[in-house]
Amino acid sequence: MQETSSRAEFADALRKGKGRAMAHIRAHGDAGVEDLLLDACLHSLSYDSQSEGWRGDWMMEMLSLLPDPGPYHRAVVEAFRESTEFNDVGQMGQMLRVMAADGDAAARTALYEKFAQPRFQDPWVLAMGIIALDGVDGALHVGRVLGGRLLADPEYQVDGGVGAQVREAGAEQAVLDAAANDAALQRFADEVLSGEVVVRKRARPIVSLPQFLAEIDEGKKHTVGSAYRFGRSAGETELRQLLALCAVESDPARLAAMLMVFRRTKVPGGSASLLRYARFPDGAVRAAAISGLERFKDDAVAALAEEMLAVGSLEGVGLLEKNTVPGQFARVLALLPAEPDERTAHELGLAILRIDRAGRTADMAGWLLWVYEQTPCSFCRNGSVSDLLELGLLPPELCSECRDDCNFETRELVASSD
Repeated sequence: MQETSSRAEFADALRKGKGRAMAHIRAHGDAGVEDLLLDACLHSLSYDSQSEGWRGDWMMEMLSLLPDPGPYHRAVVEAFRESTEFNDVGQMGQMLRVMAADGDAAARTALYEKFAQPRFQDPWVLAMGIIALDGVDGALHVGRVLGGRLLADPEYQVDGGVGAQVREAGAEQAVLDAAANDAALQRFADEVLSGEVVVRKRARPIVSLPQFLAEIDEGKKHTVGSAYRFGRSAGETELRQLLALCAVESDPARLAAMLMVFRRTKVPGGSASLLRYARFPDGAVRAAAISGLERFKDDAVAALAEEMLAVGSLEGVGLLEKNTVPGQFARVLALLPAEPDERTAHELGLAILRIDRAGRTADMAGWLLWVYEQTPCSFCRNGSVSDLLELGLLPPELCSECRDDCNFETRELVASSD
């Protein structure tokens, strides 16, 4: 198994969640990297927690390799009490659950106290940990707290995952039995354990073209949300009007924001409506146009991808998802940066992993190994591992390293491949 040979390499592996960070701690302990390890305990380093999840269990496994993890444990308890950042609380909550299960009274108290705070938003983050920790007793406590909030606030909502956790813990019947004499538990049972998750959806707002343009002008910069909201409710007439306005727009920042609508929305006139902007002098305009063109499979888009590769640009790599270019594997591999920033690494990695699976051959191994090494996202790294295994090209040292990856699905992948 590979292990890091320097502080900088350890920091990189820890940030990305690679198994070689675990190998380093196993071989050398925390000497010289104490601050890096502590920071990773107190702050979620996941690039995208929504897809990757948190690393609390992974961090606890790493700390268990130390002769005395106590100082780290105590630091987590103290930081958790004051933390308000959602992802940090989520990760440290996972760590406290493990600590409490091992008999740490301070960790248990901190977990329950934080969950009880009315000002703490999204209590489901801790509710599921409490249920996993204390089974029936935990479920009853969670039900009473959340049920009381449901009674007090008609607009209060409980994430459906809490009900699933109650059932997984085998505590559903106990909650239903106790609810007969407890109004809060009864409300919790009615809304969360009924089998029908109560969701109070607000009607999707209809955003007009003038409203969308006003949103852009408020900050003179694009937000994906503004583009998505308008595109979701716009009809073909408004979309054509938007394209007509794009044709005469002189402000590149405004034009890029306008074009971003077509990232997810049908493009009137097809790819021809966006191709002119894919060659625009401004990079943001090109990127917005290319993101819309990635959904098209046609000769003109393939020609654009070829043109960009010919001048040594990876801007059009996402176009290869549906359009094949001669010699694309070697040509793209030669252009992949050795030390990309996180955003570049993630976006290139996503584009590579979206390539039609039918077109994946051994020639693509270099791409996938680059994704493994460079992506900051453990979810994307999992995708590269899956494809390398399918091709039979995952190097033995990486296969071994994956057994300690922060992504437990990656661990399962390599275990099932034995």
